[in-house]
Amino acid sequence: MSLTITIDASRARAGFDKLQQRLNSDELKLRMGKSVAELIRRHLRDRNSTHANELGGKRTNFWARASEAVNFRAVSDGAEVSVSQEGVLQRYLGGTIRPVNAKALTIPVHPKAYGKSAREFKDLKLVQGNRVALL
Repeated sequence: MSLTITIDASRARAGFDKLQQRLNSDELKLRMGKSVAELIRRHLRDRNSTHANELGGKRTNFWARASEAVNFRAVSDGAEVSVSQEGVLQRYLGGTIRPVNAKALTIPVHPKAYGKSAREFKDLKLVQGNRVALL
């Protein structure tokens, strides 16, 4: 006794092709991008509200501004979501910050100095140490 089973996959193939078209549609890519972008915006707004200025000075609302700089677009293989706020990548990954158009960086040590440059203060005096200069 023998048994023969024949499977006609032509209809299944058509279903898979239709599913593939749906998964590769720009509409789906845009929906995915929009959803991920909103998730990132929410995360950044939450971070802004839960991470106050460590010095206790006036808030710059850096993370709130970053949440407004979230963008998305459809690309060939999915969606691309980006945050175009300057400084976000450095805050997440860390790294060296070098002065641009100046000889040194202003690093605040007092709440009133937070978010400002040394140039904005009058009557500062330079105190030079071995490796550090303080104003």
